[in-house]
Amino acid sequence: MANKAQVERKALATGSELIVRDDEVALYAPKGFTIGEYHILVRTAERGWLTKSDIYDEMLDELDDIRECAPGCQH
Repeated sequence: MANKAQVERKALATGSELIVRDDEVALYAPKGFTIGEYHILVRTAERGWLTKSDIYDEMLDELDDIRECAPGCQH
């Protein structure tokens, strides 16, 4: 299970930004890049459904899939 510090370190290394507000966790790709298909990945932890550890696991994996935006990208 990943934790916030692990995701923060990896995000920093890739130029991404991790923002955690209460139960909402957002990961922003650096300018000109996407994380998978998206510029922003947002998840909300919900009791009995999705924990922050689950979210951090997903985001840690997604940080392996940072790529340049396609031509004409608006980010």
